[in-house]
Amino acid sequence: MEDEKRKIRGIVPEEYFAGEDWLRAGRRRFLLLNVIYYLQHFAGKESGVSEGDILEFLEALKNVDVEIYYSIVKPNIPVELTLKELLLDGLVTEDQEGVLFVNKEKIKSERKLIYWGNVKKVFDKINES
Repeated sequence: MEDEKRKIRGIVPEEYFAGEDWLRAGRRRFLLLNVIYYLQHFAGKESGVSEGDILEFLEALKNVDVEIYYSIVKPNIPVELTLKELLLDGLVTEDQEGVLFVNKEKIKSERKLIYWGNVKKVFDKINES
């Protein structure tokens, strides 16, 4: 059993197993916000992003950059919970059909997105495939 854990920890970043502090929680939320922004503005989802779109993108992200993936997807924190946190913070809005949009009032450009400069080229790789 311990050997299995060591193998997994060699692949998965150590922080994935640790408790989540405020810094990791913020990173998780802002990285998911970057995903939604990217899908809405660069991947043809101008009319909004569904939860399915996000989950599909995250699966592709897992194959391209596992570190970013594990910074967003946590074992005891479902993506749906992170989406609710973004909604409560007002960073994302939702229409009656459950379609998500980045809140234009709070996020007026990429400059307002933490991590954008680091993740856009990774997201471009996913969008190309």
